[in-house]
Amino acid sequence: MKKLAIAATVALALLLTPHFLRSYGIYLLTSWLVYIIATMGLNLTVGYAC
Repeated sequence: MKKLAIAATVALALLLTPHFLRSYGIYLLTSWLVYIIATMGLNLTVGYAC
């Protein structure tokens, strides 16, 4: 139950954040999220390769 509350809070924060940022802040947020997704994919690939 606690993990669901944390996940809901994080999702809500990610949905509301772009409304308070300017275009450069949104650019930084999206590029950061793209790098996170790429890192998770690389971790998955290299983890199964070893």
